[in-house]
Amino acid sequence: MDQQKNNVALIRVYKILGLTTEEIEKTFEDLAGIQQIAASTELLRVLDKDEVDMLNGLEQSSGAERVATLEKIIGKHKNDPGFSEKMQAAAKSVMNDHISTLKSRGDESQRARIAQVLAGIE
Repeated sequence: MDQQKNNVALIRVYKILGLTTEEIEKTFEDLAGIQQIAASTELLRVLDKDEVDMLNGLEQSSGAERVATLEKIIGKHKNDPGFSEKMQAAAKSVMNDHISTLKSRGDESQRARIAQVLAGIE
């Protein structure tokens, strides 16, 4: 899946629906945030108690300490069988749901044009 190609297609769809540049940027931010939550949920499923305790203790940490702790935890699990794939699948599932929703938006003419654009990334 080519992310740049997907983004170009999504921008075309958003323009078909009449979104402004600001709305398009906000939509991409929201979508990325939801994908991050989905991937993070998969990460949480593999953590042991000590790692959960480490994460819970991050609220008083600086930004650099938080990043270092997260990188350490992710680094520990990145070679776990299927770990990366599960995180990628979670993010892809969010994108697929978003695409399904886009297919139902707009009037009949817009839906036909949207379907044509989205066919190129599915």
